[in-house]
Amino acid sequence: MAFLPIRLPIGKLFWGQLLLILCCALYLAFWSVGYNPHVSFGMAPKAALFACTALCGAAGAVLVVSGINATEQKPVPQLAIVLAGVGAYVLLLLLSLWIWKRQVTTELALILAWAVLELSTLNALAGAHAWSRPWLVGFAVIVAIAVAGSMVCYLLYYRLPENTAFVVGMVPLILLALVMAGVCCRIAWKAS
Repeated sequence: MAFLPIRLPIGKLFWGQLLLILCCALYLAFWSVGYNPHVSFGMAPKAALFACTALCGAAGAVLVVSGINATEQKPVPQLAIVLAGVGAYVLLLLLSLWIWKRQVTTELALILAWAVLELSTLNALAGAHAWSRPWLVGFAVIVAIAVAGSMVCYLLYYRLPENTAFVVGMVPLILLALVMAGVCCRIAWKAS
């Protein structure tokens, strides 16, 4: 897309979000071959899908962080968003262990890291005056809803029958991809 060159901060945000959507799609494929209770796949497809997932996720995150850092003015200090994410992680980790009695897995960290990344993206868009306040607030609420929905799935996963857990395990990936698709569409629409 000529109107969103990757050298610009907004272009980095856009293309990074697209790579993260691809990461979610690949993770869904990995989940389907790695955790499907009715189908058995060899290690090679699982390893290949996992490697592609990790590569897309890392590249997407680096691009988004680069776009965030390239945006000079931000209404909320970036450190405040990161510290809030770390605090939320510690709180949810303790609640998971002590109150909800849920085995802690990497998904908890991934959900909160994604939330920090998306809120930081919105913060950068606000600093660049790329979106109006209603759009920013609306997307922040959507991010919060996606995180809450993902947390419900996270907490329920080990309490569900195997088939239901398999499906519920995919819901957070779909939610996060949909939110990022909305962000990409809004960025592209605003830039056109």
